[in-house]
Amino acid sequence: MGNRRQFDLVVIGDDLSGLAAAACAARRGAACAVIATGHEPTEQASVASIPNFVWRRLDLHETGLAPEQVSACVSLFNDAEAITTFADDHDTIEALDKTAPADSALWSDFRSEMRRKQKSKRPTGEQIVASPERLHQTAPLDGMLTDSMAGLLDDYFTSDHLKTHLASVAGLTFGIGGEEPGSGFALASASDWSAWRVKNDGTLVETLNRVCEKLSVEKIAYPIRRIERHDSRNYNIDFDLGDGLRARAVMASSPRIAAAMGLRTEDDPSPLAAPESAEAVISVKLSETSNPPVELKDGLNAIYYIAETKDEIRAARDAVLEGRTPENPPLMFELGDKEIIARTPYCPRLLASEDGPREWTGQDRQILGKQVLQRLGKYLNGALETVQRTDVKVFGAAELDPEHPLNENMPTIHAPAPEVNEIAAAARLAMRLVRGG
Repeated sequence: MGNRRQFDLVVIGDDLSGLAAAACAARRGAACAVIATGHEPTEQASVASIPNFVWRRLDLHETGLAPEQVSACVSLFNDAEAITTFADDHDTIEALDKTAPADSALWSDFRSEMRRKQKSKRPTGEQIVASPERLHQTAPLDGMLTDSMAGLLDDYFTSDHLKTHLASVAGLTFGIGGEEPGSGFALASASDWSAWRVKNDGTLVETLNRVCEKLSVEKIAYPIRRIERHDSRNYNIDFDLGDGLRARAVMASSPRIAAAMGLRTEDDPSPLAAPESAEAVISVKLSETSNPPVELKDGLNAIYYIAETKDEIRAARDAVLEGRTPENPPLMFELGDKEIIARTPYCPRLLASEDGPREWTGQDRQILGKQVLQRLGKYLNGALETVQRTDVKVFGAAELDPEHPLNENMPTIHAPAPEVNEIAAAARLAMRLVRGG
């Protein structure tokens, strides 16, 4: 590798998080590159919203970008009851007055407490250190919740449906069960103002790609063969094709991309880190447009959740730890034009068998697709009678013998802490890394 280009930051993962991270670092004057991995999810009905600090830093107001917000989260239950929470707290209280009246008066206090905890755990300017090598030591442990998500919900609310709904909204993002010590972080993260997602119409990716091009962020699509330390301040990255790179700092765009690539990352103190979990995305093509299972005022966009009890969520997480898919996988899904896109994070990266761990097969994905269709069919009023095709993709699944294994002695790189808004987490990490440089 005689012609090794030098960068201040290399981001592994050509998704929204990776593009935003590289663009924010480049805006600070850093030379940046983004490497595509092939593990980036391609079918999503909604994506994380771009947080205000990224919006301002990249002058996105000048691009005419105006993503449509998803403003409601709806949990569906077998007894025909539905629990809905909204981006607007007043709308939520009004809805809970009808479905969980004993708990509606506590909603404002609950949200305020969760937002306070979310703010207290976020790094401040004084916590930015001078060296990327010490970055992992800056985690604001003073604000860390040690309570479980299930315990916090039991402390605040009485309605089992409401508690299951909130466990779904917060927990399904991270694939946790809710009983883990520190899993209360999920509730805090989900209460952040930037937790609400926006519709994925392709304009976000197009806009961030244009911003990256304007800021001279290099895009690379070669498979990575090796990552190693060049010296105490630089990494070398080699490819199967093309010249290698040298970088002051290397980061993954998300914990799931890091796990899918087999990258070693700095120890993450967050209890939400779950590298043994993969996520399945199930795209169901219909011949007719499906009516929403719950009518919302003013035609608001919604994400729907299916989990009957908190115990069902915990059982799903236990199944993942045992290397199997749950019998009743908790789901989140959205409706598109003649399409349903469902997701479940409760998938083991490797499946258990009598002969040891094994990779996912086409048959495994087919079985999971049938399970998901069976669950959806109970709540969609005959919509699945018009199914034309079902596609199942598992992101973050591991390979026992990858075609291009990375070197066993690969050094650790950085990955953003798990948050509901993965764009925000990646952008903060990128800016701290180049600031430290």
